[in-house]
Amino acid sequence: YILLVSVLLIVISAYAWMVISTSPSTGGAGFGVAGKELWNLPEFEFDEVWDGNLGYEDGSAVSLTQDETGAYIIRNGEELWTIVNMINGTDDLGDITMKIVNSIDMASETTDFELEPIYVDGQHGVGKITVIGAKTDETGAVVETGLRLKKPLFSGGFAGNSAIVIENITIANSTITSTNTTGSGAFIDYADSMDVITLTNCHLKNSTVKGSRTGGLIGWTAGYNNENDGPVKTYVTVKD
Repeated sequence: YILLVSVLLIVISAYAWMVISTSPSTGGAGFGVAGKELWNLPEFEFDEVWDGNLGYEDGSAVSLTQDETGAYIIRNGEELWTIVNMINGTDDLGDITMKIVNSIDMASETTDFELEPIYVDGQHGVGKITVIGAKTDETGAVVETGLRLKKPLFSGGFAGNSAIVIENITIANSTITSTNTTGSGAFIDYADSMDVITLTNCHLKNSTVKGSRTGGLIGWTAGYNNENDGPVKTYVTVKD
């Protein structure tokens, strides 16, 4: 029995080492669960490249538009910069939905500005922040909506009636660096005491994430409970 268990552990350890140690630097493709290729994917092609300007090319200020549901339509880097700074700079914001309709490269140009991660401040009235990428184009063809980033999409969130929902987003061709000591992830650094954290059809491709307690999608999550305060549970759902 002991010999059988030892052999099984050796086999499992060898397999685990093979999977996690395979990287682009080895020159071969990497395979994860069920043999899905993780490395050497085709270069992602972006529709828009942000040049670091905070207004449109014609010199006009950014004016965000909304659809019939109230969701903000985000077409380019200027509009993404504007809505992220609106979320981060506004108390009592409530719920916000943004629909990203083009793939946007926020990281290839050398600029004086970098897109900061979104922080969902539930203690100061920020509610459910929803980021949705397009699944089809105007012809009905299936598309993949991508972002190229230097920092995580969300730094995180805390408490209140806040929530983070991300759908149909691929972060690609990115070298993401987080200075957050709580956790570091491409999509969310950390989520603390938030009832709803949902990632649906979200992918990380050809990218590197550097930081503390690092994860591909989310770096760190936890709930909250003190003797006279709590509990506040955190629910994380990852689909597709």
